[in-house]
Amino acid sequence: MSIFEEQGFLSDEVKNEKWKVEKYYEKEFSICNRLNILLMEMTKKLNPDKSRKELLSNMLTMRFCQSLQSVVILLGHAINSDSHSIIRNMLECYLALACLLKDEDFFVSINEYDEMRFKHDMILFIEKNSHIKELYKQKNSDLNDTKKSLSKMLDNVPRKEKPMASVFYKKTKDELQSQRAYLDYKSLSNTHCHISTNSFLQNYKKDNDKSYVHYRGIYITEMHSIIKKLVDVCVFFAMRLDEEFFNNEYNSKLESIAMEIYNYYTQKGVIFHKDNLPEKST
Repeated sequence: MSIFEEQGFLSDEVKNEKWKVEKYYEKEFSICNRLNILLMEMTKKLNPDKSRKELLSNMLTMRFCQSLQSVVILLGHAINSDSHSIIRNMLECYLALACLLKDEDFFVSINEYDEMRFKHDMILFIEKNSHIKELYKQKNSDLNDTKKSLSKMLDNVPRKEKPMASVFYKKTKDELQSQRAYLDYKSLSNTHCHISTNSFLQNYKKDNDKSYVHYRGIYITEMHSIIKKLVDVCVFFAMRLDEEFFNNEYNSKLESIAMEIYNYYTQKGVIFHKDNLPEKST
């Protein structure tokens, strides 16, 4: 049987221990599965033929559900950083949905600009790199014509902004959920996702004056933090869809799921209710 030190998360040891992880965090996985079922139901009910807004919302919801399912699979194997990375993608997806529902024309225009800019920049990249340019030499004429056409279109684009989390947030920053989502997005970007001092420290350990880099699974406190962020963004996303397309049909279910995990974590001391916080530090 292969062990963790030899093959990491692909080892037989991790596969054999998976049931223990799911049993220990039974409440957390149950909550995630219920949210997944609810969001998948919403995905099926959205009608892409009804409007452009509903079509784009359907696409975002499908992507969001796939990310949720990926996180649950990774958490079942106690995988740390990649779980955070996908939740970061889910937070960006929520901000995109919020932007779309607030200003559909703006959302579409920045995505159209981004598609043109991407094609234009890729052609420039090919032209400026000799080895890659040689690979495309049979298509140089076509690429040049495409570049000229794209350049003209880009000059006439009214909004030259990229579809990214900071732009989505700027459009929706007056909303509490967007503020919460963008805070988590920026925090996860630096602490787990980007190449940064904080992300490096996730695998650094010092013990008895000896420093070493270690390959590890997820800590209990990290699991609690991940689940809290995951539930938050799922509830934000689903409630936004519910309000826009389903006349708050799912509101009571979402509140029930959210309160179940929040109350459970309050009892365990993972999170604290604001009414239980001291008025001042001592």
